[in-house]
Amino acid sequence: MTSAPWIHTHKPLSLQEIKGQEKALAALSAHLASHKPGQKALLLHGPSGSGKTCAVYALAHDKDLEILEVNASDTRNAAGIEAVIGQASKTGSLFGRRKIIFIDELDGLSGTSDRGAGQALVRIIKESAFPIILAANDAYAQKLQALRKHAEVITFSEVSFEDIQTILSSIAKREGVATDEQTLRALARRAGGDMRAAINDLQMLCTSGTLDKSMLEELSERHRTQSMEHALIRVLKSTQASVALGAFDDVSEDLDKIFLWIDQNIPQEYTRPADVHRAYEAIAHADVFFGRIRRWQHYRFYVYCYILLSVGVALAKDERYPGTPAYKESSRILKIWWANQKGMKKKSIAGKVAEHTHTSTRRALKDVLPYLKIASPQLPKHALEGMADLLGLDESEIAWLRT
Repeated sequence: MTSAPWIHTHKPLSLQEIKGQEKALAALSAHLASHKPGQKALLLHGPSGSGKTCAVYALAHDKDLEILEVNASDTRNAAGIEAVIGQASKTGSLFGRRKIIFIDELDGLSGTSDRGAGQALVRIIKESAFPIILAANDAYAQKLQALRKHAEVITFSEVSFEDIQTILSSIAKREGVATDEQTLRALARRAGGDMRAAINDLQMLCTSGTLDKSMLEELSERHRTQSMEHALIRVLKSTQASVALGAFDDVSEDLDKIFLWIDQNIPQEYTRPADVHRAYEAIAHADVFFGRIRRWQHYRFYVYCYILLSVGVALAKDERYPGTPAYKESSRILKIWWANQKGMKKKSIAGKVAEHTHTSTRRALKDVLPYLKIASPQLPKHALEGMADLLGLDESEIAWLRT
């Protein structure tokens, strides 16, 4: 058996060797065949281990293309993107071959600290003389919205366990592993649609050259990320600590977001005042521990937060409520944002008033703006427009004064 990682030694060299993604591969080949300079990029979307990266390299091998691969997690700002990709997107290969520019792990762009990287990519896509292929686990994330407008999305689905089994069987034969199809089928099912993970598991388990079902017990079932709605059902619909405990372990949300989800949905589920009181008491105690974590970095308190938010809230009720309401994400953040927007509008108008009345913005907010707010709806249109011209108010600020 080879000691090198099998995901590399047995990677597909041709598109024909990739299983279960026929529709995506056809779209990928068609895009490359019809590519013109400045054309939209390709954005490969799909879960980890579905074959996105393998497909790009197999296509390059089939068409004898050079690949320039960049990991978006390593090149996270506009300057880095321009330095690595910008020039390469305009100049030919050193040996005169055609090439593909491949940007993997696009999810690595944070959207905040990496601000500017997305705009730089859009500029490069518009100017590139070569095909640009992007890959992301979630192409529909909010932070990739601007890029999606300049890309054609191709979806790679989870690989079926039958296709995973076929590949595992082929690798096992080439590596001389003594096993059977029932064991490989069970291993394929455990992979959860992740071909890469299945091959890694196969190599890890059969170091002795054999693989049987008893050895699969060493491999725990791979955790899948749960939806927040499923986690809330375990908490709000249960009166057993064993069911609620760990409900949020596989949820891809930060703790502060979990607080907001529970706060939003407790009143929708619990109708008895005593149950509501006990539930919010558990949340309050969890918040105390969360505050100590933020203030003193006592990270061991995280376990208390999660227990109180799951078991504490679940046991706050005496019995399970009937029905299943549609759990909703908290609108509090949106309300806070909207309130801040209104506050910014007031400060902007007050600043302009202060500039023309030779006073401070603070005094204009306190002494002038309340009167303008009352008087503006009563002013004739020409008088309001004259005041707006004098102060330099825009249409949204005028609308705020008139409402």
